[in-house]
Amino acid sequence: MAGVILMGLLWIMAGWAVGARLHAKANHLDPAEIWGLGALLGMGIVGTLVFLVGHLGGVALAPWIAIILLAAGVVSAAKTRPPFSITKPEGMGFFAMIVAALLFVVALFGVLAPTTEWDSLAYHLAVPKLWISEGRIAPIPFIHHSYFPFAADSLYLIGWPLGEAGAKAHMLWGTVAGAISLFGLLRRTASAGAAWLGVLLWMGAPVVAWEAGTAYIDGLHGAWAGLGLVYLMLHFFAKEEDRAPWWVAAALMGLGLASKYTGLQVALAGAAVALVAAARQKRIKEALLIGAVALAFALPVFIRNAALTGNPVFPFFYSAFGGRGWDQWRADIYANEQASFGVGKQPTALGHATLGLAYQPGRYTNPRQTEGGGFPTGAVGFAIILLAVAAWASGRTDKPGRAALAGVAILMLGWFALSQQSRYLAFLIPPIALAAAPLLRDRKWQPVLAAALFGQAIYTMGMIWNMQGQDQLRVVSGQISPTEYRQALVPFAADAPTLNQLPADSKIALYDEVFGFLLDRDYMWANPGHSMLINHEKAQTGPEYRQTLRDNQVTHVYVALRFWAREDRERWLQAAGLIEGGMPYSAEESAAMNENLDLKWRRLLADSHRSGDLRVVGQFRSALLLEVPSS
Repeated sequence: MAGVILMGLLWIMAGWAVGARLHAKANHLDPAEIWGLGALLGMGIVGTLVFLVGHLGGVALAPWIAIILLAAGVVSAAKTRPPFSITKPEGMGFFAMIVAALLFVVALFGVLAPTTEWDSLAYHLAVPKLWISEGRIAPIPFIHHSYFPFAADSLYLIGWPLGEAGAKAHMLWGTVAGAISLFGLLRRTASAGAAWLGVLLWMGAPVVAWEAGTAYIDGLHGAWAGLGLVYLMLHFFAKEEDRAPWWVAAALMGLGLASKYTGLQVALAGAAVALVAAARQKRIKEALLIGAVALAFALPVFIRNAALTGNPVFPFFYSAFGGRGWDQWRADIYANEQASFGVGKQPTALGHATLGLAYQPGRYTNPRQTEGGGFPTGAVGFAIILLAVAAWASGRTDKPGRAALAGVAILMLGWFALSQQSRYLAFLIPPIALAAAPLLRDRKWQPVLAAALFGQAIYTMGMIWNMQGQDQLRVVSGQISPTEYRQALVPFAADAPTLNQLPADSKIALYDEVFGFLLDRDYMWANPGHSMLINHEKAQTGPEYRQTLRDNQVTHVYVALRFWAREDRERWLQAAGLIEGGMPYSAEESAAMNENLDLKWRRLLADSHRSGDLRVVGQFRSALLLEVPSS
């Protein structure tokens, strides 16, 4: 808990320090808007600097970079004292505040409980842990996600000394900063009542509420990129007295680019709309300046990737850019997985895909998305779709709002064509809130929209509470041990302690398992779809396979069998000689498996154990540990 509080204080300092500069340039902005934007910009600036310094070997300096930088900012800000007004909410605002506070508390339980979410364990926390062990930031060859923009993930390095909760707390406070920013924006452009409804819209979206308690970054990325689009539209379409300084839009858009590749879509959509106004107003140079500053935030990532792989957005768009250490087979695996979300890409499915976000969210989130069985925690919720449709159909939206809706339309087209995963749409919430602002303050529209937003927020809170919140509270309150909780949800967590007892110089190749974060030994993802490090293509025999493992300094192989079909598992155990009397794979079976690298590694593993080139040294409930003999 102390770590979470300390991280909160750190970003309150950021709100004060950066907010002072913003207030000096635009004192017409709402005080809450100034404070929230200050915190978001402060987080982004610190995350970007940590990322840059970390590449020079300064990972250990990450906490000090944040503390020194923000302390200096606070001292400087003390001269201007940016205002922050707190008024007692009344009526609807009071109840909205209560619901938002409860959503915060449920997310807090997620922060304090052990991490169990897939991407959090696979790479969001795992990559920073590896960086710390290496003492510097660098791509991890077997985790292609480590080539992604990392302005948000770099923040975990600041909280790492305070444990998992200290790292994850950044996402919680980033969500709060986004809510405060949206509150201030709507209080300035609409009304106090609309401002509280905006808070519910943001914090009541399932993906935002859920990720506030995890190490996923879509919430913080959505705040940066979504508000970047909002302030870009305000800068070119609002009256001059309602605009924020140009650098606010530039920095927010830049942080969207520097935290996730989807920031490119937001930047392109914003540019497509803003350049129309810029051309009419003869402000092209200003628009280009905003674009240049925004791009500068992410340029180091693109340059690094291009230098190391030949592809600035590695591993995406392999067909266009290529990329060393990757090939079309692996690119197809990635593309096919991304294409598995949603309802298909036929042009006639566009309406179904858009509205389906509300009525069949299981098709837009992992797992089992093709069956509609995805977790609803990653959904954007029906309320955001309702507001977008209402804003478009009502004819009440003002000029900046219409521009924002145009940007949303472009983003939805890109989302429809590339990957229909709903987690990627958190950045739509701020621009849709801007477009719906006139409706949120209108006496006719407000009751209906308020009912929808309250309903969405209460549903989201109940869903997260029932799915995980109540168990996380039992962990936080000491009723369940953290170890027991994690092992109940993450099978590998029960096996990891045994692996951590291996000799200190061990290196473990993980097959069908990616939660290396739980290991204190060196490891690598071994499946051929992750990298080309293990030469599954060339290896044909047990000795050849053992040699390519040794070339990667692998001493042990862990293979999880829990995801295999029963008949495949039993046949593999027979082929490996682990079932008495079991026959090796036939020539026909081997030939068929050799045609598919996803199957060939299983054949190599079985043949290597049967030939003695690998030997089983550990057996778990649904996994095996094999040793790679040195000779």
